[in-house]
Amino acid sequence: HETTRALSPCVLKFFEEEQLKHPKYYFAEASTQMVAESIAQEFNKALKRNESAFRAASRGSSTLPTIGFVPVSVLRFNDKSVFGQRFCTIEPLLDGQYRKHTDNDGMSDN
Repeated sequence: HETTRALSPCVLKFFEEEQLKHPKYYFAEASTQMVAESIAQEFNKALKRNESAFRAASRGSSTLPTIGFVPVSVLRFNDKSVFGQRFCTIEPLLDGQYRKHTDNDGMSDN
């Protein structure tokens, strides 16, 4: 019996600098995203617990903001035929419009 799965668009990310191509940096990236998501969820819970204070401070905003981080996994290729690299990270492609405030080096377009 064959199962059909819907494929979701995703993004592959490769480190450009030679010294960062070691697998440990890709796994560190994925780990950092998991920690950031955990902290974001704690923040969201705290904000929800203090919703009335947030609304008072934000002059009655009708929308309670939430913070989240996309899940990141590491892919390993059997050979280096993909951009000459054996590893990359993979994450879901974000739908809709959004504004990225900084890049991975902390630079901002603002």
